[in-house]
Amino acid sequence: MAKALFPLEAYKRKNYVILRITLDSKPKVVPIRGDYINIISGFTTCDVSKVYIGINSPEAEVPLNEAIPTVTPFEYFVLRWEDSENFKQLVLLVGGELFTQNIQTVVIGKDLAGLAKDSTVANIANLTFDSAKNLKVSPANAEVAVPADLQARYKPPGMTLYSGTVTANGNSADIDVSTVSALEIELKVSAVSGTSPTLSVYVEGKFEATGDYKTLVYQENITATGIWYLTITQLAFRYIRVRWVVTGTSPSFTITVAGQAMV
Repeated sequence: MAKALFPLEAYKRKNYVILRITLDSKPKVVPIRGDYINIISGFTTCDVSKVYIGINSPEAEVPLNEAIPTVTPFEYFVLRWEDSENFKQLVLLVGGELFTQNIQTVVIGKDLAGLAKDSTVANIANLTFDSAKNLKVSPANAEVAVPADLQARYKPPGMTLYSGTVTANGNSADIDVSTVSALEIELKVSAVSGTSPTLSVYVEGKFEATGDYKTLVYQENITATGIWYLTITQLAFRYIRVRWVVTGTSPSFTITVAGQAMV
């Protein structure tokens, strides 16, 4: 059934939950009551057009992308899917005014504790995740309020800024860090080869108006394996990238640049 992300008891007075469902044994019966279902696209890895749902029915015949969002009261729903979607993830937001539950699930109320007691899921105009899996909420009206200290205490999951083997100068694609205000960076070099190889790594912020990049932090003249730590205490840029410069004869460096952020 649905996999619990956090203990239920701390949030059971909330009227919505997020279900992370692994498509591992079909059909899957989800015994949960509510009147609203929507897809959390940021964490969903399956093709929702190939997943089918039956609401209050054992027959799951309607493609998920056509049936959701729904505002029909239900006691349970059933999922089935095409074989190509086996073992992929489906993440749903389920809720309602008369919402109750009889399976363990995760409630998003911990990080949206300011939602008014009488607010409903319908009062959230837009609920999405960005590329770094940070939750984004656009309020539909004044009933929705986010605590003022949310940004000061929320730590999103870690991110990989770049990972691979580099043999010549280059850079990563732009990385969206629009919700991040500070970043701890680990640069790990796990393999080195070549004659007199040297590596320099730069993390750069992008000026969107011009397309130019500014170096924020860097580590230069790396010649052997090891780990280095860099810190960006104030991050004003929406996009950053990793750039590297490689010298030597037939140089090769296997590197991982990882980030741990604060909103």
